[in-house]
Amino acid sequence: WAGEREIADATVTVLDSESWYADGEDVTALLGKDELADKINKTVLFKGMVVEASKDAEGNDVPFLYNWDGSGSHDDNSDLYFNVSVDGKTYTFTVESYLCGNDTDVYKAVEGLKVGDKIDAEGFLYWYNGVNPHITKISK
Repeated sequence: WAGEREIADATVTVLDSESWYADGEDVTALLGKDELADKINKTVLFKGMVVEASKDAEGNDVPFLYNWDGSGSHDDNSDLYFNVSVDGKTYTFTVESYLCGNDTDVYKAVEGLKVGDKIDAEGFLYWYNGVNPHITKISK
């Protein structure tokens, strides 16, 4: 779907009941490069990024938007979109509310961002007509 491989009608067998978490790979240097697509569906890290302004519906500089166009709200549990820069280039990251809703630490962290903050982010690379970082953790 939209270039992504999907699995449907699968059967899963849990072999070990202990929790496991994939360590992330720092892919900051791959932002804006075709090689980033080689990391699709993996846990990834982005380090040393600066929060850049987005424009809200009134044209004001804001550190994030509820929905891609600013049409959402916290109470609507909208996706969060925020811009970050690395080496003078700006990229848009997303917190998908169906994965990390408005009661999660990452959602609250994005709501607390200020333009100019230096952050690290963790998440996974999703594909929707191109590489999309879906963020699950923010640290300053």
